[in-house]
Amino acid sequence: MSKLNKKYLALFCAIISGIFLIFSGTSGYSAMLFFENLVLQFVNFSVLKVIFFILSLIAVLGGLSVITGGLIKFYKYKKTGNFLIWIGSGFGILNLLFSVFVVYFSGSNFFIWFFSYATLGLILSFVARKL
Repeated sequence: MSKLNKKYLALFCAIISGIFLIFSGTSGYSAMLFFENLVLQFVNFSVLKVIFFILSLIAVLGGLSVITGGLIKFYKYKKTGNFLIWIGSGFGILNLLFSVFVVYFSGSNFFIWFFSYATLGLILSFVARKL
C-alpha cells in the first residue's frame, strides 16, 4: 500500500470514527479526568492544572477531536494528528479493554455491545492512529 493510500485510509477511518463517536456521545473526558486526578495526587503544580484543563477541553469534543486529528494527520502533521485522535477517543484502547472486561463479567450480550457505535468508533480511531 502506498504512502498516499495510507494517508487517505487514515483520514477515512478518522472521519468515520469521529462520526460514530459523536452519534454515541463518547468522549475522552472521563479518561482524561482519571489521568488528571492520578497525576495531581503526586505532583500539584498550577502549570499542570492549566495543561490538563486545555487537554480536557480537547477531550470533551470527542468525535470532533478525532476528525480534526485525522485532517491534521492528513496534512503533514502526523504526531499532532495522532495526539488529537488519542485524546478525542478517550485513550482509545485502554477504554476499549476496560469495557470488554466489564461487559464480559456483567453477563451482557457481548456481540450486541461489540457492534455499538462507541466500540466501532474506538476501534476505527485506533486504526486511524496506527496508519
